[in-house]
Amino acid sequence: MTTLSTDSLDWAIEHLHRYGDTNIFPKSFEIDAVRHCWDAEGRRLSKQNVAQWATRPLRRCLVPKSRYGFRVATQLDPLDAILYTSLVWEVGESIEGRRIPASDHVVFSHRFAPDNAGLRFFDQQWNFGKFQSHSEELAKRHPVVVVTDIADFFPRIYLHRLEGALTTVLGSSPAHAKAILHMIKSWNQNVSYGLPVGSNPSRLLAELVIDDIDRSL
Repeated sequence: MTTLSTDSLDWAIEHLHRYGDTNIFPKSFEIDAVRHCWDAEGRRLSKQNVAQWATRPLRRCLVPKSRYGFRVATQLDPLDAILYTSLVWEVGESIEGRRIPASDHVVFSHRFAPDNAGLRFFDQQWNFGKFQSHSEELAKRHPVVVVTDIADFFPRIYLHRLEGALTTVLGSSPAHAKAILHMIKSWNQNVSYGLPVGSNPSRLLAELVIDDIDRSL
């Protein structure tokens, strides 16, 4: 049985209340409604076996990605979003510890460092601006710069690859790995690829999946 701590659930609801569940859609009013009765709802969620949680319908729609492009973005049911955020929050330190250290100045994206004051999921000092400035410094010392991108990365993430990475990292918490995969597969109707696009937990899981590429580069 996989249950979540009240600390992680409390952090998740406050994080979602402040920042919303994605950086794409407006914050859903249901988050505030759940927070309004959180004493009762938080206790109920803390008793749930998340590995058997019945996920609810989600929203998927096309959103602009560039001038002529689109991507499929996802907004989860508010209760699903709370549990998903809480689940990944509880294992976030283990995932972050598996990655190349931020101090190596190799990987700048989405460094897990939640705080209780700002209630942010990631360390704000490691961002795209810092990546750009460091890249400019390196470019001054090298004659060639290579730029690449992964098309439709989140929808194409193979879940067996994610499962293998989680199993390796969460050897002491296999139940959490099972619960995370259970939720994702339920949203995907058991299709074996794709992470919800737009949420912070998905970003950290995606960073874990691509860690071996980071190390190769």
